[in-house]
Amino acid sequence: MIEQSIMRETIIQKVAGLPSEGLAAVMRFIESWELKARPSASEQILCAGEHPAFGLWADRTDIVDSLAYARELRAQAERRHRDPMCGSSCECSEELPDASDNHASFT
Repeated sequence: MIEQSIMRETIIQKVAGLPSEGLAAVMRFIESWELKARPSASEQILCAGEHPAFGLWADRTDIVDSLAYARELRAQAERRHRDPMCGSSCECSEELPDASDNHASFT
């Protein structure tokens, strides 16, 4: 196997002799390898403290249970729809039943 420094020099020499369309092809090749080497969004796992939204509700005294509060915000967002008549986001007129009304809770 060729030593890495010799291989690097050989590559540099060969690239230097390429016409402009060859240089463009080399750049596309390099960029494709850089994209492959970059972790995808699903692979980028942040610790809770590293996420920009971490601590967003820390100073809120009205939120006792942040998990329950976030769950309710998501439920409200799922019930929301665009009303073509009024042109604004609004709550559905048909509210979903409260989970406490059911025999089984899905929390």
